[in-house]
This record gives sequence, structure tokens and C-alpha cells, in this order.
Amino acid sequence: IKRPFAMTILFFDWLFLLMLICFFRKIVNGYIVMDLNFRDYCLHYFTVICCCFHFLNRESFKASSMINISSKLFWSNIKTFWSFVDISAVIITLLATLGNIFWGEWLQTHYEDLWRIILAVATGLLWMKLISFLKVVNRALATFVLSIIQIARDILWFLLILLIMIIAFTQMFYTVLPPAVLNKDGDFGDNLDIWEYYLQIYIIVLGEFDRQTFANTFSVVLFFFYSFGVVIIMLNVLIAIVGDSYEKSMVRSENLFVIARIMVIGELVAMEKLLKPSHDESDETCTDQIKNTSSRWVS
Repeated sequence: IKRPFAMTILFFDWLFLLMLICFFRKIVNGYIVMDLNFRDYCLHYFTVICCCFHFLNRESFKASSMINISSKLFWSNIKTFWSFVDISAVIITLLATLGNIFWGEWLQTHYEDLWRIILAVATGLLWMKLISFLKVVNRALATFVLSIIQIARDILWFLLILLIMIIAFTQMFYTVLPPAVLNKDGDFGDNLDIWEYYLQIYIIVLGEFDRQTFANTFSVVLFFFYSFGVVIIMLNVLIAIVGDSYEKSMVRSENLFVIARIMVIGELVAMEKLLKPSHDESDETCTDQIKNTSSRWVS
């Protein structure tokens, strides 16, 4: 990855990604302040579209390089979370930019809330794409980024139990403290429904609650069991699970770092051979090593 060709490609990827994020946010900010004059934002639109096409081209090179290494590796890579982030970030950003160019005023008038959500999702995906790029920089960063995915997998069953407990206590509180009792002072407005109860019960997990909310004895008892079972026990279990998962990730840090880099190395080697084909034995040796290593990981 330290070869001049690879360093050049990675440098321009880094540069184009930063430009894409900055100029896309300029466009979004213009949409927010109702200033979508194409003449004023012509440079921004042009830069974002060029960067999007650059990354779409890079994704096509990545696909061809993975197929060149191993078809099994290609299918295993295309199904990963980070591949979804890389591809969807570029596509949604490109569509959002084109939407602002051709239908900006119409979208503001008819689908403003939905379009703001799409712009927000595109922004989030772009920043996640930046994280995906950073994970190949060094071992510590790769371990940290990939351990987050491992932690998310390990806490799935915990989240299921937590969700069940929140639903159960919310329905019990809704029964004991109906809207007529809970909102007798009008603190929650005119539209107090079951979803507001779910939100309030979740806020208790974060440590925020009002003693005056629990208007009768049984609601206080429910609050005691809820705070003890969810806030104290479940959150400590969560800390233990996260700590154990991160410790396992640290043990596997070298493998995680190599896994993060193998895709980039294979892509760059295939791209270099495609753009300037040669019969250098070192290239053939590198490609063979990638094939052998990737086949072991995929299997």
C-alpha cells in the first residue's frame, strides 16, 4: 500500500471525499436557508457530481478487482456493512444533488420534510464513508472501527430483552397512569398518547425523570422495579458485554487490520494492472498472496 501508485490513489480518494462532504453540505445549507440559486452554487454542484462519479468509478474498479481475486471474496465483500455504506452514500448523495438542481423548489413546496430527511441521511452516510476510509490507516483505528461492528452484533440479544422490558413497563405505566391522570396539569400538551409514554420511559433510562409524574403508590413501585431492573442491572450488563467484545477485538486486532486492508490492496493491485499492464513478477506474487489469504478468510 506504500507503492507510489497506491499512495496516489488513496490521496486523491481522501481529497475527493473531503471535497464531497464539504461541498455537499454547502448545497444542503443553501437548501435550508431557501437559497438554491443554481448560478451561485454552480461550482458546488459540479464538484459534488464529479466526486460522486469518481467514487462510482472506484466502486466499479473494486468490484472488478474482487472478482479477479476471488468470486467468493467479491460476494462476501459486497454483503458487508461497509460496502453498503460506501455505495449507498455515493448514490444517495448524487440523487440528492440532482434533485436539488432540477426539482429543488418543487421539493421545498410539496415534500419538504421528506427531502430534509433524505439530505440528512446522505450527510450521515458520507461521514460514515469517511470512517470506512479511515479504518485502513493504522491498526489501532481499524481495531476501534471494526470493534464497533462486533459490539453491535454482541448486544443484539441484550437489545431485544431491553426492548421487551421497556414495552412491558410502558404499557403498565399507561394502565396505571392514563393520560387523564398524567396530563391533568397540561404539561404534555393536548396530544398525549402511548408513544409519548414510550419516549418518557426511555428518557428514564438516561437518568431524567420527574417525581411528580408518579401520582399514586403503585406507579412509584413500578418506577422502583423499572429503575432497578433496567437502569441498574441491564445497563451494567451492557457495560460488561461491551467490555468483553472490545477485549476480544483487541486480541484479534492484527487480523481485523489485515481484513480492513486486504480489500484495498486487492483493488489497487487490480487497478494498477488494468491501467498499466506489465509482467512484473512482484505484481503476480502480490496478487497470488492476496488470493491465498482472502480464500482462507472467506472460508
